[in-house]
Amino acid sequence: LLRMNAYPMELGTYGSRTAFPYKSHPIIGAEKGDKAEWAAFADSLRACGLTPMASQMLWSRAGFVANHPEYKHLAVRPDLDVSTGGSKATHDRNLCVSNPETEKVLHELVAEALDTVKSPLFHIHHDEVNYDDMNTNPLDKARNLTRAQYVVETALKTHDFLAKRGVQMCMWADMFDPEQNGKALEESGPELLAKLPKDIILFDWK
Repeated sequence: LLRMNAYPMELGTYGSRTAFPYKSHPIIGAEKGDKAEWAAFADSLRACGLTPMASQMLWSRAGFVANHPEYKHLAVRPDLDVSTGGSKATHDRNLCVSNPETEKVLHELVAEALDTVKSPLFHIHHDEVNYDDMNTNPLDKARNLTRAQYVVETALKTHDFLAKRGVQMCMWADMFDPEQNGKALEESGPELLAKLPKDIILFDWK
């Protein structure tokens, strides 16, 4: 039996600005706040025997990026201001994996957060990705990207980025469960899970 003494440090919000004061992309980051306070909080967790786990929505539920005119072009649907799923929410927007600028922006945010809190774990959320389009951007259509490929490809890009920094990636598991949101994909379950590295920690809703 493994005990996971991880404490989630939620960097993001459902709004247009994150809780963390990102300086690499100031429009995305909180207007107020001090990164030194975040570093001190992470240190206090370690002093209590807890492992800080940085947590930030990235590719999905990414209204904190897509809602800004300067970054709107990174969305899967830059022509819309809300998600295409049942929620029709501004925060439930997915970012385009076929645009290389998306990965650059997201991973600059991740690097800045990790440099501050020095967390060995990073939770990317990645749940309820089906609340918005995943593969309808012209760049996606040009390479016949499927919804299942979107979920895996986005996860792999950030996994590889984190692995190079010695950080283990975590995410929710609902998109891989055919009895949950995985039913919105062309494939899910063991078939889709086999395409992920085995060192990803999946958080099960059940």
